Amino acid sequence: MIRKRTAWRILLALAGLAVIIGIWAVYIVQTAWFFYKVRTAIIDTVEKATGGHVELASFRFDWKQMRAEVRGFVLHGT
Repeated sequence: MIRKRTAWRILLALAGLAVIIGIWAVYIVQTAWFFYKVRTAIIDTVEKATGGHVELASFRFDWKQMRAEVRGFVLHGT
């Protein structure tokens, strides 16, 4: 009986933790910090892959539709 109760408590705690992490993730992907980090990662990756210089005007991410949009992407170099 005690083991079942303990198992249920652990299961409820894990479910609660999953909900909190989900809410936190939705909040994070809407912040300017997230947009800056992703924009920087895109620029760094393309520059390393091509050896050129990258300009990126803007980056948007719609978490509801899981859609990313990049505008003003310019690659300088050969």
